[in-house]
Amino acid sequence: MTKKNTIIAAVIAFVAGCMGGPSIEALVVRPLSAQQAAAGVQRWEGQCVAMSGRTPESYAVSGTEVMQRMGPEGWDLVAISGAVMCFQRPR
Repeated sequence: MTKKNTIIAAVIAFVAGCMGGPSIEALVVRPLSAQQAAAGVQRWEGQCVAMSGRTPESYAVSGTEVMQRMGPEGWDLVAISGAVMCFQRPR
């Protein structure tokens, strides 16, 4: 390219950028504000409970007791890791 063509291309790119910049804003997805996010998002609370016992049978009994206590309060079992049971329920 000649020097003249390079300058013309640079000017065209600059003008196109200046004209197209504001319209690009319409294509950008903005994050929701805290109030907007809170209005449409289900909020959850969680709780983890350690089972007691030293044998597999005692863990089973303890786990059953924990689930029978948590279920009527609206808690759903979401995870078990070792001797810990984690629950969640809507706020």
